Amino acid sequence: MSIIRKIPASPVVDEQLRLLGNLAYDIASSKVLLKHDLFGRIYHRLLLGNLVKYHATYYTSIPAARLLARLLINLPSSLDAEKVPPVYGDEPFRVVDFTCGSGTLLSGVYKELDAKHRIESEQVRVDDLHRYLIEEGIWGFDVLHHAIHLAATILSLHNPIPIKTSRLFALRLGESKYLGGVNFLDSPNIRQDMLLTGAVRPEGESVSVSRREAQTIALPNFHVCIMNPPFTRSVGGNLLFGSLPKKDRASLQRTLGQLLREKGLSGIGQAGLGAVFIFVADKYLVNDGRMGLVLPRAVLSVFLGRKSGTSS
Repeated sequence: MSIIRKIPASPVVDEQLRLLGNLAYDIASSKVLLKHDLFGRIYHRLLLGNLVKYHATYYTSIPAARLLARLLINLPSSLDAEKVPPVYGDEPFRVVDFTCGSGTLLSGVYKELDAKHRIESEQVRVDDLHRYLIEEGIWGFDVLHHAIHLAATILSLHNPIPIKTSRLFALRLGESKYLGGVNFLDSPNIRQDMLLTGAVRPEGESVSVSRREAQTIALPNFHVCIMNPPFTRSVGGNLLFGSLPKKDRASLQRTLGQLLREKGLSGIGQAGLGAVFIFVADKYLVNDGRMGLVLPRAVLSVFLGRKSGTSS
């Protein structure tokens, strides 16, 4: 509102603001429009700017997100969505995106689980399913605070019932030791110092600004991981940790290199952090869990080239 108040008054401005207000009202009152990830599109087109290049946060299209989520949820597995909470084997179902951005992929998983529950259950409990998924079942991490807030908003809008908390976390990046979600390669603990200010609720849950600090949270194992990890190579203007000052960037690169050497993963950072996040995801998947990734064409061409006996 402070920005709107500074716009010079004129009949043209007044008319356009009224049109925008009416459009916003129509969108907010339509469940159909809200299901099309309008916030995610606006976020990536208007708000990210150069951060897209530095964080390799490229928008996942809605068809791609739904296709990937549908494969993960609906191919034969131990998942039973008839119950609430849904179970995978004998455990309550949990899904994670370690690079969740505005939550497009997690939203796709939500929609597929909701549809599967409606089809399979004799006693449909969509409100209880929504409450479980938002509060316990869906986990997401990102180093952009506003992305986490947007993801929480998008997921919550699937069903306008009250919820107490969420499992979405904004992680710090910088100061030589904070590598965002990459830190989970070393430890499952989500410490308070790893979280961006204003990202935690009383019991460690995310998206709050005024509550007391919580204790360390241990990352659980997950049954499904869905990601569009940052595969952009660290060349030219696409610098690894490029959103940070040069000094901090160099320090983080050394910390990352040391961590990868300790884990026997030296050299996998050639394609940015994408391969690193795959190892992070694998570490926290249950034995028969599933991983779904959005991969760049270059990665697929390598596999196709090897299969056909040519180099790529």
